[in-house]
Amino acid sequence: MPAFPKRYADAVAKLRVPSGFVLVAVFAWFSRPTSHSLVLGPPFGLVGLRPAGLGIASRNIGLGTLLVAVFLLVYLPVIQLEEQHLRNLFPEYAPYAERVPAL
Repeated sequence: MPAFPKRYADAVAKLRVPSGFVLVAVFAWFSRPTSHSLVLGPPFGLVGLRPAGLGIASRNIGLGTLLVAVFLLVYLPVIQLEEQHLRNLFPEYAPYAERVPAL
C-alpha cells in the first residue's frame, strides 16, 4: 500500500463521512440502473468489491471512475492511518498485520 502523509490521511479521515452523503446524492442523481445492472452489480459487492458493484449497478462509467478515485484517495489513506493507530494501541497487531493483508 502506498504511504500517504499523515496530514493528508487525517484530513480525508475527517471528510470521509460527510463526503459519503454527497457521494450518495451524486449516485442518486446520475445513476441509470436497469434490472440487468441491478442483478449484475450486487454479487461484486458481496465478495467485497463495493466500488465495482456500485459502478456496475449504476450503469455510469463516470460514477465507476469516481468510486475508484474515492477508494484510492480517501479509503487507502484512512486504512493506513487506522493501521498505524492499531499498531500503537496493540503491540500484538504488528505480527498479525504481517500475516494478513490490509484489504
